[in-house]
Amino acid sequence: MRSAAAVVLLTALAACSGSPQPPEGAAWLSAGAGGHNSSAVAREAIVSPETAWSRTFGEPTPSPAVIASTGQIFVAVDAPYCNLYGLDMESGRKRFCSNLGPAVTPPTTDSVANVYTGFAGESRSMNEHGQIRWSARVYGTPRPAVDLKDGNVLVVTHIGQVNVLDTTSGQHSMPILDLLPSPSYSDGPVEFGDPTAGVQDCADGGAACPVAAAPAFDATSGTLYLVLWRAGAIAPQLVSLQYTGGANPTLTERWSSDLLPAAVSSSPVLSADAGTVYLADTDGNLLAFDTESGARRWAIPSVGGTDSPVVTADHLIIPSTGDNTHLRALRDTGESLESAWDRYDLSQRGAMAVADSTLLQVVGGAGSQALVGLDVATGDTLWTVGLPDDAGYATGVAVGPDGEVVVTSALGEVRVLR
Repeated sequence: MRSAAAVVLLTALAACSGSPQPPEGAAWLSAGAGGHNSSAVAREAIVSPETAWSRTFGEPTPSPAVIASTGQIFVAVDAPYCNLYGLDMESGRKRFCSNLGPAVTPPTTDSVANVYTGFAGESRSMNEHGQIRWSARVYGTPRPAVDLKDGNVLVVTHIGQVNVLDTTSGQHSMPILDLLPSPSYSDGPVEFGDPTAGVQDCADGGAACPVAAAPAFDATSGTLYLVLWRAGAIAPQLVSLQYTGGANPTLTERWSSDLLPAAVSSSPVLSADAGTVYLADTDGNLLAFDTESGARRWAIPSVGGTDSPVVTADHLIIPSTGDNTHLRALRDTGESLESAWDRYDLSQRGAMAVADSTLLQVVGGAGSQALVGLDVATGDTLWTVGLPDDAGYATGVAVGPDGEVVVTSALGEVRVLR
């Protein structure tokens, strides 16, 4: 049986410094802000922002917006027609709307505002005007693309096919790898199945969706981390791979963890120093693994929700605690977690993000909903901005290049505050 050799990050042939690196920089390039999936950026958000504009698509927006360094917003919409939008940050004007296929992938953007997305059976790149740069056929439905920072982009499908594609042409830069055994032509004609088969299991991290979410990627070491449900296994594993980059890039497996205690539907998250990778599983457990060995460092049962935690540069972890549960922060001491602060008066109403020293969180209660800015170190409230209740659960909070805050909701609203 073929071992899980798969996707990863670029090798930036620079030596690692052991000191923590700041969170992601110039733009909100992916659902988790960047390769570490930490949902944290080094720039500060605007203080006490006000709504500049909002627009409703009439269909759910299930993932965070991503924001190019130019300020352009890209939003995936769960709709049968127009399902990827490019919006102007200043006005909310629609710059383009693309009608992609079923199971559209949350987008990723690069440093020059090209966007990478996909749908059942295809990976695609477009420029900031929505013009198609290239399309590449893939087997399965792509997970969010990973910019390898060396002129290649990595696309893993939900059934474990790994593609390293040239960002300019969409051509394969190395042979396709399969995390799971692929059909053998030696046994006769191969009939490939529906590229959406099993996608419905991705939301719960089920076995029919072997790779449910985007990998985490550390560009300094060229290492990638993903959750993989191997064929015939009773539970998934955390898998690490090494990407060599260069003229003839390669991917090889570094290690696989022991079987995880439960399914995982969210992405792994790397610490700022890339020494620890965090997971939240579908039972609400929070787990930490050493990135060198794959050994589990600790597991805390029933910490909170099933979404990826936010991780800051100074080892604070803000777990997803689920809808209408209180907000809290934990500190990773190296051996376990200790409480940093609790806000029992604030109930989570969706996604969150950290902009420099400020935690941005949508909170709500009976008859009210708001975006709050908290001092991430202490949990103290810095400011509060009211939001309409009818927008529903927040599926994403992202930070623009000038500190703008972009909130997406499950009911299909995009709101820009500045």
